[in-house]
Amino acid sequence: MHEAKEKKNIVGYKTKSTTNTENTEYVERKKCAERKERIQEYEEIAMNAFPAKHTEVYDGWILRYTDGYTYRGNSVNPMYSSVYSLEEKVIECEKRFHMQGLPCVYKMTPVVEEGLDSLLERYGYDIQKQVYIMNMDLAMVSLEEEDREVNNKEQDTVEEIEIDKDKENEKRIEIATSNKMSDAWLEEFVVLNETSVEPTKSIAKDVLRRIINPVFCASIKKEGKVIACGLGVLERGKLGLYDIRVSEQERHQGFGTQICKQLLAEGKKAGAKEAYLQVSSTNDNAVALYKKLGFAQCYTYWYRVKEME
Repeated sequence: MHEAKEKKNIVGYKTKSTTNTENTEYVERKKCAERKERIQEYEEIAMNAFPAKHTEVYDGWILRYTDGYTYRGNSVNPMYSSVYSLEEKVIECEKRFHMQGLPCVYKMTPVVEEGLDSLLERYGYDIQKQVYIMNMDLAMVSLEEEDREVNNKEQDTVEEIEIDKDKENEKRIEIATSNKMSDAWLEEFVVLNETSVEPTKSIAKDVLRRIINPVFCASIKKEGKVIACGLGVLERGKLGLYDIRVSEQERHQGFGTQICKQLLAEGKKAGAKEAYLQVSSTNDNAVALYKKLGFAQCYTYWYRVKEME
């Protein structure tokens, strides 16, 4: 009886130890899977917020072509698992991009297939740019302007504020937001984004017009001239802030912050629970601004580029 009881205890102890190990491994696997799903969701939403002119799906990878306008519009996005070998796919993607007259560019994230980044490095792909994805919980945003008047049809909002309190230099500043992308706003937007030369200007406008999710177009006018603008795109409860621009002579006066706050407020009223944005890792001023607003770094993506010979 005593031996049987002792044996049972030993067996029970071993079983418990195995279970603890398995539980730890399960938790880690779950965390990795959740992180991968979260990053993939952000990447999908970001692609929808910047539609490419042409898109191909190749064994789990998304190939995007937009006449050479920006890396994000002309890149391989290795989103999902492969069936073909990585070497085979890298060679095939190069061929496809070269047929379009474009260098092959990869948009890489921390959850791409294992071995792909080192393979691209061996094949001569250099890292050209690193970008932070920053996000925030919109519960942190106070809707101070919740009771502003809204026009019936356009659902536009216009507000006048005073930025400069010095009476001699006091200027009336007009802030406008709309859920419709007008031709006038598009024109000012591409100019502030320094894409006013053809054919880049027309390509940029075409990309923006392809967005099918709800948008929020914000701008600030000073003495009748647009000096700042920004775009918000809403999908799956997440508001993306894109291209927050301020004219060079009007920077460091709070206009960028005002555009962001306006877009965050409008997005929250429309049901957004979370906000995100993309910012170059070398843009220290913008990163500091976004952190002050409540954004925190979520993950980093980077571009690997191999120029055409």
